[in-house]
Amino acid sequence: MQDQNILSMAALLYIFGAALYFSNSYLKVPRIGKLATLVTVIAFLIQTLSFLVRWTVTYRMGFGHLHIVTLYESLSFIVWAIVLAYLILEIKFKNKIVGSFVIPLAAIVLIYTTMVLPGTQSTIAPVPEVLHGNFYNYHVIPCFLGYGAFTISFGASIIYFFKKRKKAAGSTETGILQLSSSLHLLNEIIYNAIAVGFIFFTIQLIAGMFRTKVIWGSYWQWDPTQVLGLITWLIYSVILHGRFTRWWKEDMTAILSILGFITAIAGFLVATGRMVTTGHYPIL
Repeated sequence: MQDQNILSMAALLYIFGAALYFSNSYLKVPRIGKLATLVTVIAFLIQTLSFLVRWTVTYRMGFGHLHIVTLYESLSFIVWAIVLAYLILEIKFKNKIVGSFVIPLAAIVLIYTTMVLPGTQSTIAPVPEVLHGNFYNYHVIPCFLGYGAFTISFGASIIYFFKKRKKAAGSTETGILQLSSSLHLLNEIIYNAIAVGFIFFTIQLIAGMFRTKVIWGSYWQWDPTQVLGLITWLIYSVILHGRFTRWWKEDMTAILSILGFITAIAGFLVATGRMVTTGHYPIL
């Protein structure tokens, strides 16, 4: 229960941070922007503390593992990964435009996690035997870190098209659209987020194949989860290759970024058993 209370505190701070990011986008007061970042960092550290507390409890119970088994734990970790990726990119680009999209999204997901899912979802239980071994950790953790980075690229892509539409229509930009210095900057954020996410997603794909070998006796089973994971990986690899070889303009990068994120979310829903029944061991 203690880790749940700490996580709820982090969720409330994320809401406060989201409100500050929105306020900053309209008021354009530097102090509000700095406060938004500070509150988000504090919320992130508190959420990290909740993980450490939960991890400590698992050791005391004799399980001794980073507990990412249920949907409650998975969504909590994904939110943590999203905020981590965002803070790194905010520091790198010194721009808060994506925060006005990403931090509210993180707050909503974490509020849902802490208010709707607690109960059996938040109970600490032994990891099923089929999931024992380091390959599970090498598969799940990089996967969720990849999701975090891909969420940033998705948010930047959405803002990119809204900003471009405003420019094409000759309309005055308001709100978060005013915070971006150029479409090129947004495209750089998209590219960098995808580049980082792609590395983690590749690791999880390889580790997942080894885990499949242990469970089913072969590296590939054409399971819907595996297929969607491969499609997601191919979409993002095409983005990186196309960007490197300059196949297309910036619009295509943003379009494929949105498409890749949709397939990634579909893969997560299939893996959790929320869309179809698969042989993939579901997140409970």
